[in-house]
Amino acid sequence: MDFPDPKTILVVQIGKIGDMILTTPLFTGLKKLFPDAILKVLASNLNKDIPLNHCAVNEVIVYRKSFLKNIFLPDISLRKIDMWIDPKDGYSRTSELLLKMYRPEKSIGFNFKKKIFDISLNGIVTGTHAVDINVSPLSFFESQNNKITSLPSFTIPIETEKKFANTFQTDKLNVLINVSAGNNSRYLENNKW
Repeated sequence: MDFPDPKTILVVQIGKIGDMILTTPLFTGLKKLFPDAILKVLASNLNKDIPLNHCAVNEVIVYRKSFLKNIFLPDISLRKIDMWIDPKDGYSRTSELLLKMYRPEKSIGFNFKKKIFDISLNGIVTGTHAVDINVSPLSFFESQNNKITSLPSFTIPIETEKKFANTFQTDKLNVLINVSAGNNSRYLENNKW
C-alpha cells in the first residue's frame, strides 16, 4: 500500500438490500485490517438497516436525492474521507459525481472507459459472485496468503426477531420467497414454479 493507514473509510453501497448484505464481508475485513479507522457506509434509505446493525460499521450516511431526483443533497460528513471504496463492478454516473463532489484522499473502485478511481480493482477480483466482487478491495490490501472471509454477516435487531417469531409461530410449514431479481440470470421461469 503506498499510503498510510486511513483514519476514515467510506464504503459506497446505495443499491438494494441484497447488494448491501453481500457487502458486509467487506465491512468485517476492513475493520480487521484497519481496526482504528472510522468505517462509514453511504447507504440508501432502502438498505440502511443492514450497516446500522453491523458491528464493524461506525456510521451510516443515507444517500438522499433532492426533489429533482438527480441531485444528491450534500452531506458534510462525507468531507475529509481518507479512503473512499466503491465496490460496484459497473460504471455509475452517481459514483463519478460523488467522487468529484467530495474529493477523498484516495479512492478505490472499478475503472472502465475512463479513470474515475485512484486505485483500480480491475484484475483483482478472485471470483464471479457479487460477494467476491464486493470484497475485492480486501484483495488489494491483503497478501495472497491470507484467506478473505466472504460470508455475509449482520445482526438482526431483537424487535425484528420477535416480530417474525410471532408471525411465523405455527405448526404449518412456511416458505419465504424473495421475488426480487436484479439480474436476468436469477429469474425463475413460470414453468419452474
